[in-house]
Amino acid sequence: MLLSCDSYVDKKIIIAGDSMAYHLYADDYMFGRVCENVAVNGSLIQDVKKQLSRVQSNEGDILVVWSGINNFFRCQADSCVEEIFVLYKGLLNECATQYGKIIIVELLPTIADFEDGTVDVIPLINDRLKLIVAEYENVYLLEHNNALFNEDGSLNGNTTTDGLHLNENGNDLVWKELRRLIY
Repeated sequence: MLLSCDSYVDKKIIIAGDSMAYHLYADDYMFGRVCENVAVNGSLIQDVKKQLSRVQSNEGDILVVWSGINNFFRCQADSCVEEIFVLYKGLLNECATQYGKIIIVELLPTIADFEDGTVDVIPLINDRLKLIVAEYENVYLLEHNNALFNEDGSLNGNTTTDGLHLNENGNDLVWKELRRLIY
């Protein structure tokens, strides 16, 4: 074995979540690593546990979770913020000891219209996710939004296919940050 080999190289990367996770094409970015994407379009945070039940995981595997925007879309912005934290906390309490590393991907702002006309709550959710993640030794928050923003703080249209889902440029930026956390 080469001395420069990473200790995580034999660990599987498992991706779970909603359509954002579903479109993370790990095989294109993690050459030589075993990657399993069990994400399902339209999933909620509470669906991640069901997705993970289909995976044969080993101690030390890396879990990437990108979910939460569908929870946000399906309720009033004010009423679901606390629900998102409760769901993430429950997921992490259950999974933290099963995986060597867990990476939670922060929520993206979106051009989609909400009933109240704003997505200002999404940065607040991401700030609170930082606090939750800090409670665990092996859990990290992928803070990728700045790489995907224009100078005015809006989501760069050159990184998405529809104002939310990432295109190749967006995936390149996210995987650059993911690889930094994985290794």
